[in-house]
This record gives sequence, C-alpha cells and structure tokens, in this order.
Amino acid sequence: MARRGKRRYKRLTDKIIRQLPPGRHGDRCNCLYIVVERTGSRHWVQRIRIHGQRRELGLGGYPLVTLAEARGVAFENRRIARAGGDPRLEAARKAGPTVREVFELVTENRRTAWTRAATETSWRRGFEKHIGPVIGHKPIRDVPLEDVRRIVVPHWAGRNSKGYVLRQTLDAIFAWAVAQQYRPDNPAANLAAILPKVKARVRHRPSLPYAEAPEALADWLKLDVREPVRLAVLFIVLTAARLREATGATWGEIDPAGRVWQIPAGRMKGRKAHTVPLSIQALQILERARALGGGGLLFPVAGRRGRVRPVTQDMVSTGLRKLGRVDPEDGRSSRTASVRLSGCGRSRSRGPAARWARPPSRTASRTTR
Repeated sequence: MARRGKRRYKRLTDKIIRQLPPGRHGDRCNCLYIVVERTGSRHWVQRIRIHGQRRELGLGGYPLVTLAEARGVAFENRRIARAGGDPRLEAARKAGPTVREVFELVTENRRTAWTRAATETSWRRGFEKHIGPVIGHKPIRDVPLEDVRRIVVPHWAGRNSKGYVLRQTLDAIFAWAVAQQYRPDNPAANLAAILPKVKARVRHRPSLPYAEAPEALADWLKLDVREPVRLAVLFIVLTAARLREATGATWGEIDPAGRVWQIPAGRMKGRKAHTVPLSIQALQILERARALGGGGLLFPVAGRRGRVRPVTQDMVSTGLRKLGRVDPEDGRSSRTASVRLSGCGRSRSRGPAARWARPPSRTASRTTR
C-alpha cells in the first residue's frame, strides 16, 4: 500500500527540465514552478501571497530566463511580499515611468508658458489620438525607434504637417526622459534620417491691395453685421492689433487723454505689455462703441440669458465672408483676416497701419495727429 504524505519534489536542474513531461513541476524553492506545455515550450511561474491574496506571477520563458535567474527573481519577489510590498509594483517602478506618465509631467511643465487653454487642448488631442494608443502604456525606456516611426511617418508632409507636430511632441517627451536618465537616447531626434524628404509648399497669405482698401472699408460699413463686430474690425484695421487683443480690450486699458491703448501682458502673444497709440479715427470708433454698454468690454455682444461676451473669431469670419474681398479661412487665427483690409497682414512692421501698433515715439505720435 502506498504511503500517504506530502509529495516530494526534486530540486530542478537543467537536465531534469529538458526531460520533464507536460504539466507543472515545482523547484522546492520559493514556490517556483516550471510549466511544460504540450507543444514543448516551457515558462516559469511563481505562486505567492501578496497582501493575503494568492497570486501567480509569470517570470518568463525557459531557457531565455535561466534556472538561476528564475530562482533569484522568485527569492526577491518573496522578500518584497513578506515585507508587505507588491512585487508587481516594484517591477513597474524599476522599469521607469510610462510614456503617458512622462507626457503628463511634460504637460505640467509647459502649462505655465501657454497663453490659451486651446493650446493644451490641441496638445492633448494629438497625444490621445495618435501617440497614446500606440505607446502610451509602454515604459519610456522600452520604446524603440520603429514605434516612433510608425506614429509619425503616416502623417508626415514636411513642416506644419500633423506629422511634424507629432514629432515635436515625441521629441519633448523623450528629451525629458533622457534628461532624467530613464533612457540614453531620443528616438524622435534620430527620426530625421529616415523621414521622407518633402518639398515645402509655399502658400502666400492673402492681402488686399492698398488701392482697394477704401472701397472695401466702405462696403464693410454698409454690410449687415452686428454693430460690435463692425466696430471691432474697424478698430483692428486702425491699430493693426490681433483679434484676441482687440476683442478682449476693456475701457480700463484706454487712456483718452494720452490717446493710447495699454494692452496687458496676459493678452499679448509675446507675454509682454504693449502700448498702442490711437489715431483720431480709432478714437472716433471708441466713441461709437461707448453706446454699446457691455460692462467694461469695448465691443460687447449680448449672449444667451442676457450674458455679455466679447466678439469671437467666428463672428468676424462670417462678416468677412459676406464681404467677399478677403479670405478669412487662411489657416491663421492669431491675426484675423480683417487686418488684411489695410494691406498690412503680412507683417506687423509693414504698411501705414502697422506704425500705429508700435510703442509711443516721436514718429508714432505724429501719425496720430
């Protein structure tokens, strides 16, 4: 009669492992087992209690993970669990942060430099749509160049393309990882050598000739648009200001006695306060704007439930589309198409209207007289 009792396992050796039949075979060491599949493949597992719950941890395949390596990992896992830790979390910590975690850290660092909430929205949209699904879950140190190429190349069309923006995002993520010594190289920076060469397409921004500007402005005055939109566009033409600078202006920024407009740094693209001398025509526009009311805004628009809001880009674009003389859909939102009514849309420093946007000087003062 067979003797009852605990089953005794032999301590494994490489010779024994090669001869084992299909099944689970123990090593009598740190609850380590080798599982032999019917196909002949072999892999390591460890049974261990983590916070009172029995778990099975995969330690890799044999012979890629040797017997000695499996015993060492099993011993370390058991030591961590006995101290109240979780070996799985410890392994993740040693692997470094994931790409998504690094992205969040980079976003936090950049947030203070962004002037608009839309910038972060666009930054996140590109990551969530194209980068996160591919490598967001991977440890930052384990991302190969091939994964980066797979993200960028399908959208690559040279500068100002979606692929160019994705490459910039990836470059910022991996540059942070290199600086923090999570990996030795930046695969996004090395991508230039394998990207296809694309000839840059020149697209000139439309501008209205000077000779047509008076007639265009006369047509704008007759156009069926809201009065705040009409006045805002005229004010932008006379000051060469950006749309966001003008539509967000308040009466507290206007100095009628000094005939200047003080734009605070928070609304300027360069984050520096800016002084704009006001011409007689610009002051006349402001006098008409006083009748609009609006609780402090120069060009208020009545919204839903009686709320007041500034003139928006869509309102201006709709009016200019009705005018038919300039193209509001030129891909640039930082400078509204209405500025190009005066022909100075290509540069802030060209054209007569641009002189009104410079800081006060003797030359600028004479232009307002």
